[in-house]
Amino acid sequence: LRFSFFAPSSPAFVPLSPFRPPSSFFPRLRPRALASPANPANPANPALAAPRPPPHCFLGSSLSRRSCIPPQPAGMANYLFLDEAGNFDFGPSGTQWLMVAAVVLDLDDARTAAVSRLRYAINDEGVDFPGFHASANTPSVRRRFADLLRKSGFPATIYVCAIDKRSLLAAPDPSQVYQQLVFGVLDMADAVSPVEMVFADSVPLQRYRRAIQGAISSALGRRPVRFHPSYSLCELQVADFACWACWRYLTRQDGAPIQSIGAPRIELRLIGEK
Repeated sequence: LRFSFFAPSSPAFVPLSPFRPPSSFFPRLRPRALASPANPANPANPALAAPRPPPHCFLGSSLSRRSCIPPQPAGMANYLFLDEAGNFDFGPSGTQWLMVAAVVLDLDDARTAAVSRLRYAINDEGVDFPGFHASANTPSVRRRFADLLRKSGFPATIYVCAIDKRSLLAAPDPSQVYQQLVFGVLDMADAVSPVEMVFADSVPLQRYRRAIQGAISSALGRRPVRFHPSYSLCELQVADFACWACWRYLTRQDGAPIQSIGAPRIELRLIGEK
């Protein structure tokens, strides 16, 4: 797996509290473990032994904002699709992590048709199947969906912004936390190619939904943002799988889901990291 880290740069991006993950956190993701021109393959990590990207795509430990995403042809729109993982419970019973993951996609009729055909095929097999939702799907369905995404060309990069709730000194306003997570992935994506429109999965909890969605829409100003159930859009289902795969790695160090979609680059920002 290839990871690169972004240091917060936007004036609007303010860490909630000083926090540095313990040394055991993401042992495979630390910059020194990444391939570099001086160290093209790290023998301690077989996943990094694959051929390196071309020099103009190399991120390494320099924290460059370059990316391997090819430039979009003229007239092709950049849309950001994002989903969240974890919950908005900042008490002892809540998840340790809250994160947002996003992918930049154009509107591809071939991909949409392939996802639709697979959904109908699964229903024809006798499964009552409304759509792809990684955390709710069976392992067999997830495997078939991952195979389709890998063969149809999964995005080269997944943008991830996460916060460890242990770094918080007090329970924050969930809408402010979610806003920082969304702005984190949007900032990373904009650095590669300006995003024209944002689509996000509907916020799961009704009591937070209006405040969070209103805060995001207001903060983005003229840039449209839409909140839809992930089942409603093929591209949101792609973002859902990307988010689930990153969540598995973040919480269980399970890299198999990311490998199953072609081992895309993951650009990670941790809120509160010094």
